[in-house]
Amino acid sequence: MEAFKKVQKVLRIFGQLKSAGGLIISDSGLKYVKISDNGLIKFSLRLPPNIIEEGKIKDRKIALEAFKQLKNYIEPKPRKKVDVVVSLGNNLVYPQVFFLPHLSDKLLNEAADLNMQMISPIDIKQAYSAYQIIGSFEGNNHQIDLLAAFVQSNVVDDFVNLLKEADFSIAAVEFQSLSLVRALDHLKQLDQGLGYITLVVSAEGLDFAIIKNNSLYFDYFSSWKSILGEDRRIPFEKAEQLIISELERVMNFYSFRFATEGQSALKEQPITNGQSIINGQPMTEGQLSGKASRLFLLTQGLTEEIKEIIKKKFKNLQVEEVVVNNQKFYPGWIEALGAAVRGDMPRSKDSFITFGAVSVLEEYHHNQVLNMAIFWRNVFVAVSLFFFLVFSFSFVFFRNIYANLETVQKAPMSASEVEEFNHLKQYAKDFNSAVKLIGEIKGKEISFSPFLAQLQKPVEDNDIRIIRIFINPEQKQVLIKGSALSPSEAFKFKSEIENIPEINKIDLPFASFIETGDNRVSFSLTIETK
Repeated sequence: MEAFKKVQKVLRIFGQLKSAGGLIISDSGLKYVKISDNGLIKFSLRLPPNIIEEGKIKDRKIALEAFKQLKNYIEPKPRKKVDVVVSLGNNLVYPQVFFLPHLSDKLLNEAADLNMQMISPIDIKQAYSAYQIIGSFEGNNHQIDLLAAFVQSNVVDDFVNLLKEADFSIAAVEFQSLSLVRALDHLKQLDQGLGYITLVVSAEGLDFAIIKNNSLYFDYFSSWKSILGEDRRIPFEKAEQLIISELERVMNFYSFRFATEGQSALKEQPITNGQSIINGQPMTEGQLSGKASRLFLLTQGLTEEIKEIIKKKFKNLQVEEVVVNNQKFYPGWIEALGAAVRGDMPRSKDSFITFGAVSVLEEYHHNQVLNMAIFWRNVFVAVSLFFFLVFSFSFVFFRNIYANLETVQKAPMSASEVEEFNHLKQYAKDFNSAVKLIGEIKGKEISFSPFLAQLQKPVEDNDIRIIRIFINPEQKQVLIKGSALSPSEAFKFKSEIENIPEINKIDLPFASFIETGDNRVSFSLTIETK
């Protein structure tokens, strides 16, 4: 570990150890946040329907295109990787709290692995599992609480492989409730020892989480699709009933889980001046009763309406939005911030849950050391080339001076000859400049007719309707506005015309897709010619 710290120090000095951003992946889009000295850097990309469904990749080809586009927004330089902490949907992950006595690190790992094999809700051979320590049972100094999480390994591998192909470097893979709790702690919204409930209302569904000791203890996700089927319209009355019933279940679980803990702590901790003391602090009413008193509400809309629904049923529950320095945080963005907080910390201090076949420290440090080796190789090549050019130009320069001196000594010219020589030299220079200019002008001429003719067959094969073609000869660009039966057909058209020799680059952004009334989607495609 000391060796890793020394490597990190050297890497930071030369700018090769960079913090990772947070990347949230959902059915509706991608959100990226990175912490910098100048504030938060944010990028997002809206996804068309049926690319990612229920948190899983359904269309690998277009998903890869989406990841590549987001990477180019973040870092336009090709082949330069973007470091990210990936946060997957809560519906993919099965979290579970379990308890162990205090043990050495080695024994704790062995005991935790054995427990996770026993409590895993899915086949452990086809799953990635991990755990993190989340605290001690109040009033019991001989027991620690651990949060385990399980996810299908093939789901994680699909995302990791596509992200790597899109030139992302994966620092860690976690799930969104874990990112949310870290963001709330980073924003100083949590008090140690108190319990909270979070409700996230998103396009995918409702997600409830229980937070205690600034850690995630419970997560429950209920999707709109599981309740309403394929109907995308959500009646407000149905949503109201669902919020009340699901929140009531979470509140009952909270009371059962932490009332027992509070009573256990009450029996074992001393009473001072009529108050129960735990960890040096007076126990709150919530700790004694086991009832949650605060709920964080995160939603894109209908905030006041949802607040009224909750307050009408749970009068003693304080419902709050997450607002810091007059900035309100919304679903997706706050989880991305939590993942970015993890990415900003030193990898040696990262002890959070991560999913994958190789540990976060092993793969990430391998990539960072490799980056440093590439950096020093490039420095060596650049310095060697610089000195080679300096010596080469110096040699040529001094050799020419020596040759000129010899020529002057052997054949001195008269004043009239010098004047005539300079006149001819200037004439030759002007003539060469004119020839060069004519060549440049001729090289800029572009014949677009043969190029446009080559587009005819791909347009017919993919049922593309051309709405408008705009040609900019000066910038060598062609803008095509058209429509296709689906985004997949548009991307297929893009792939076919990429082989045209005159084309240098094609850009087909996701943001340009707009559904039209005739069961088609319109798009804008920009072609850069050679």
